[in-house]
Amino acid sequence: DRFVRIHRNALVAIAVITGLLRDRAGNHLVRVRACEVELPVSRRLLSQVRKRLR
Repeated sequence: DRFVRIHRNALVAIAVITGLLRDRAGNHLVRVRACEVELPVSRRLLSQVRKRLR
């Protein structure tokens, strides 16, 4: 699988994810290559996203 679901309405190609970070409010976000937007990761899917990014 080349994609990972990060939210119920967002599916992202693993190859373009450059990092997983937290904002000041404690929410997790993924940083995407060639894009200035950081996308939110749902709490429910966070562990799955972490596993796929290893």
